[in-house]
Amino acid sequence: MVNFSIPIAASDDFSPQLKQEMIKNEFNGYVGTKLVSETESLRIWHLVLKPNERMPFHRHVNPYFWTVHSNGFARNYDSSGNVTDVEYNIGDTQHYEFDGPDYMLHSIQNIGETTLIFTTVEFLTNKGYQLAISD
Repeated sequence: MVNFSIPIAASDDFSPQLKQEMIKNEFNGYVGTKLVSETESLRIWHLVLKPNERMPFHRHVNPYFWTVHSNGFARNYDSSGNVTDVEYNIGDTQHYEFDGPDYMLHSIQNIGETTLIFTTVEFLTNKGYQLAISD
């Protein structure tokens, strides 16, 4: 289980570059650092972030879950302007449900001293709202 999630800032604190990236990536469906498998019904992603690395803003439109494979700390920036710090422990897992036009647009940054490694599984059930991805 995720140990803490502490709000630390609001969108007014986003740098102009961060705001610009969020707008540019509003429909970015690339939700990991590597797509490792894809079928008609699901996508499996790896997300690997070395210390201080940040995954660009991306949009989740499908139900999905992630599991973390390493201990560490991250900062999450979401499109509503919230910034939260989170501690992860090996095996932490979280599920999200999206239907219709629902989505989450966010970016995650490794603020710890260890590499963060996640597996994310997307279920491609929100058929009218799929996003294009490319390698």
